[in-house]
This record gives sequence, C-alpha cells and structure tokens, in this order.
Amino acid sequence: MRCDEVLAALDLLASGGLPTAPMVEALTRSELVARAPVAAGASGIATLRDDLRSVQARRREAVQRVAEGVDGAREQVAELDREERELRSAILELADLPAAAGSVPQLTFRGRDLQGELRTRVGRVGGEPLTVFLAAFEDFRRRLSDTAARAAALLAKLSPENPAVDEIHLRAAALSLATARPMDPVEVVARDFGTALSFARPAALDDEGRVQLAEAWASRPTGKVVELIELSRVASTLIPDRGDAVSAAAIAWGEGPDRERVLRAGVELAKGWGAGELAPGVLLVGAEGEGRASRIQGLVGELAPVEPDASAARWSAVLLALSPAEPSVALARFQQVRAWLSRFGTDGLSAPAAMLALLDAEAPELLDDLRLASNAVRLHKLSLSALENLGLGVKLLVEVGLGRVAVPLGGSTVPLGLDAAASSVALPLSSFPPRFTQAVATYHRATIHHRVVRHDWHHPVHTHRVYG
Repeated sequence: MRCDEVLAALDLLASGGLPTAPMVEALTRSELVARAPVAAGASGIATLRDDLRSVQARRREAVQRVAEGVDGAREQVAELDREERELRSAILELADLPAAAGSVPQLTFRGRDLQGELRTRVGRVGGEPLTVFLAAFEDFRRRLSDTAARAAALLAKLSPENPAVDEIHLRAAALSLATARPMDPVEVVARDFGTALSFARPAALDDEGRVQLAEAWASRPTGKVVELIELSRVASTLIPDRGDAVSAAAIAWGEGPDRERVLRAGVELAKGWGAGELAPGVLLVGAEGEGRASRIQGLVGELAPVEPDASAARWSAVLLALSPAEPSVALARFQQVRAWLSRFGTDGLSAPAAMLALLDAEAPELLDDLRLASNAVRLHKLSLSALENLGLGVKLLVEVGLGRVAVPLGGSTVPLGLDAAASSVALPLSSFPPRFTQAVATYHRATIHHRVVRHDWHHPVHTHRVYG
C-alpha cells in the first residue's frame, strides 16, 4: 500500500464512505481499522448527523451576523442552539438501540493518528510504501526521544557540578552536547564541559558566554581549551560587542586549522551588510554559503515588515539564505511557520521559524515535527515554561534533522530522521558540513535563547506557563 492510497482510504472511512474490500482488509490487518457492530438505528443516525452538520453551519453564519450587528441574529443563534440539542439527543437515543446484524469498518485510534501524520507529509512521501514510512517515522520519533533522554542525563550531571551557573543555560547546552556526541559516555562529555567552563571563567564573560564557549569546545574537543579562549580573544579585537564576538568564536571553532581565516572572512563579509551583528557572517562562511551572500540584503528587506528587530532579521536572513529550498519557497515556509509560532508572542519568533526553514519540508510537516520534538523535551523535563519548551523543541528538531543517518531496510537504504521516505525523496541536508550543528546551536543561543532567558527572568509566574 502506498502512503497516498492509505490516506485516501482513511479519509473516506472518516467521512462515512467505504473503500474497496481488499483495502479494508489490509487496513484491518495493520490495526488501522476495526469492525464495529452496526446499531439498529444506524441509517437514522446518518440522516440526523447530516442534519446536525447543516444546523452547525447555519449557526456559524448566524454568529457572524451577530458580530456584524444584524438585527435578530442573536435570536436565530438561540433557536439553532435548541435545534442542535434536540438533534444530539435523538442521535444518542438511536445509538442506544440494540446492535443489528453485521458490522461496519471504523478507524482505530492508531488509524486516526496515522491519518494526521500522513496528511502533513503526503506531498513528499505519497508514492512511498506505507511500511517504509512507518519504519522511518518511528525511528525519527525514537531519535527525538533518545536524544532528549540523553540530554536529561547530561543535565543531571552538569547542574549539580556547576551550581553557580543558571540552569536555564545548562539545559540548552545539554541538548547540544547530546546531539553532537551521541555515543560518548555521559560522564566523559560532562567532564569535558566542566573543564572548558573552568578555563572560560577568567575570560571576563557572563554565564551565557562561558557556557557558549564550553559547549562549543565540548561538542568538538579537537584542540586545547586555551585555543578556543584565544580565538575568542581574537574575535573580540575584530568585533566590538563581547557577546557577538563569543558567538563568532563558537561558530568558527569547528573549522579546525582554518578557524581564524573563517572568523576573519565572516566578519569582513558581515561588515558589508551595514551596522549590526557580525557573527551571522561567520555562520554563512562556516556553512560554506559565501556564494549566497548576495541574498542577505534582499531577505532582510523582506523580513523587515514582520521582524522589526534588526538583529533577529539579520540572523534569520542568513539561515534563509542557507535553506536548501529556493529563496522564494524558503521565505514562504518561513512566513507560514512564523505565523503559527506567533501564538507564543508577537516578537522574537523569526529565529525558530528560520531554523525550521533549514529543513526541506512544507510548513505543515515542519510544525507537526516540531510538536513531536517539543513533546520529547517536555516529557524529559528539559524545560520550565511553554516558550522554553518551544525554543528547545526547535533546537532538538533541527539538530536531529541535520544529523540524519541511513539504515538498510527491505533491500534499500532508507534515510531516517525527518526524511521518512525512500532515497528518492531525500532532504538535501547533507550539503551542510557536519560541524554545522554547532553553528545552529550558537544561532539558537544568540536569538531565541535570549528571548527565553528574558521571559524567564522578567515574566511573573503564572500557571499557564509552568508545566506541572
């Protein structure tokens, strides 16, 4: 069964239709459909449900007329409410009748879940076998959960060992370290982070800057910590703002012997964009995207109407320029995702939307994947507020997506992670160098993490924002 065929059959069943007998049998074997007994009044229930839908549609129109101030609209709403109650009572009475002979196929909970998962992804995986999608999708969810669980284990080590550091910074660092070093023992990773943090203490940095440098080194401990501290010092001679300099050094650290050249080239590139932060230029050079530098000014102009913060607009423009999708497509996805994320607030949400644009999928799929990632963060108690949960969910999703792996399945190699289809529908994320995940972590810290910290420190504690 192909994914698009399965979705069409599930939609047909959900609307009261009946797919072909072989399809129903196949869906039943997969536990997506179960046969339920037919009530004696089933035909009457179907008619009453049609009437109920009609009444509900008329009520919505009447509510709109109330909002427009039309005379008599309120009375009409009250009358339609009465009709709806009567219809619901009649449906319940018929449903209580004894079962008639025979049964009818109905969606199981698993079938309804799959219906939603396929709907947001059918444009990309519609032609693929359902078995391939299910195996890859289950692996993706497992990787999100396993990474979040590893981050929680790291946090349990980092927090008691670094009591002077606000844990909000350690939670973000633990997630980066979990994705950067998935196979190393937790004790070793925590020890490396602590070593780097102690070396950064004399560098006259605040907690956030120290954690950022320690995270960068512990993610890729390929040299001495003092070399990263020296790189940070060099960055501070090129970049006036200390926090901006630390971000630039953290991004450039992954470039090995070429790190200082990348740092200087990125700073020089960003200076040509006018006043503003310079670390985004290092991000562009580090991701080998200098050829797309000409897009930045135009993207900043496109972002200005929705993102008045010049810093967030510049960072976002760089990630949109690096997106594997065409510029117009990436911008459209960014706008769709940002519009949904704006439910969490009207400002500062360009950053996570731009991060998601790195993943070459349509906005509905990206948002559903974000739901899964944020749920993994929440279940493993890595966040204390809704906004932090959102920010860390984006971080987890993008870093896991950039770190895809492929496994043999059914005689072919199937890319896992966000790419839930066969290799014919591969996401072109491999174009980014492996070290790019640390650049994304730095981008996250310089943008949405700042907003989360401000929110945490200055927002009064209400039950609507704290998870119980």
